[in-house]
Amino acid sequence: MAAATATGTKGIVRQVIGPVLDVEFPAGKLPKIYNALRIEAKNPAGQDVALTAEVQQLLGDHRVRAVAMSSTDGLVRGMEALDTGAPISVPVGEATLGRIFNVLGEPGPLGADRRRCRLPPGGAGRAVHGAYRGRAGVGPGR
Repeated sequence: MAAATATGTKGIVRQVIGPVLDVEFPAGKLPKIYNALRIEAKNPAGQDVALTAEVQQLLGDHRVRAVAMSSTDGLVRGMEALDTGAPISVPVGEATLGRIFNVLGEPGPLGADRRRCRLPPGGAGRAVHGAYRGRAGVGPGR
């Protein structure tokens, strides 16, 4: 999930190359590096496009370079991008343990069965060490 509040600064997508996009903003209103940009629009084919991108570089000429956090399929030049005013944030803490989240902090599939991890007696440290000793031939006793 991106930041809850938006600064309202709107930019225009000027270039899309794979997951990388260049966005032009008004003079003096460039987003900070690591800020999240939100793009929600319909492309000329009528497809809904909704994605979050993270600013990685200030290019000059009132442009920033950002990396999309999901597919850029359907994204076209001229779409509006909104600076959220904050970096991408994700939930943390006890409530998130054992849960699956994507890169934006959105929960994974719900309704999946919950099962205990299968660990040998003694915990995960022994399992990892044993795997290394068994496959790579390293560790104590080898």
